[in-house]
Amino acid sequence: MFFERSDRLLFLLRPPAPVARHIDRERRLLALGKPVRTDYLHITLCKLDFPRLPGWVVPLMRSIGDSILISPFGIAVDRMTGSEKSVLLRPSERIDALFALQGRIAAAMARVDRLRGHAYRFKPHITLAYRKGESFDWEIEPISWRVEELLLVHSKVGLTEHVVLDRWPLAGASSIQGRQRPVDRLLSMAFEKSIRLGEMPASEEAVMRR
Repeated sequence: MFFERSDRLLFLLRPPAPVARHIDRERRLLALGKPVRTDYLHITLCKLDFPRLPGWVVPLMRSIGDSILISPFGIAVDRMTGSEKSVLLRPSERIDALFALQGRIAAAMARVDRLRGHAYRFKPHITLAYRKGESFDWEIEPISWRVEELLLVHSKVGLTEHVVLDRWPLAGASSIQGRQRPVDRLLSMAFEKSIRLGEMPASEEAVMRR
């Protein structure tokens, strides 16, 4: 089967390794289909797709990650749903802190000219496997963990490869009050003045890449 090569950037959350291994054991017992790699199990918060990854986008996404302030929170998934193409884990109830985190990232992206038009319809889930089969919706014993880290990942679509570009421990505003990196200042300028990063002076672009 032929897969077209493309590049995808993801803000995502991964379950801790012990939780991911538990999920892997359970899904293999059920023989659900072709499993997603255990270390790739994740919840997508926002994503961007490109035919080829442009040079300006990773520094910008890192700046957005730098700007996100939220405290650690808990997640529980308690439903397994199957479609004709995939099997997913989902929460049956809304997790307010999860939607708050996703909303802050989406709002930051929406305020930058070059990222507008890339809205992601957020329905939190973990893709377990790909398969062909009938639809189902099962209630399962809750699988829970504490979210303590946000990741920026480059997914090489068609190659089934994930590269972690950056990661941020979740922390409330009080723990990093007063800290501002050059990228934070530049992102603030982009938000306030709606500058286009592809057209900024070379000196400013150099600051952003530090």
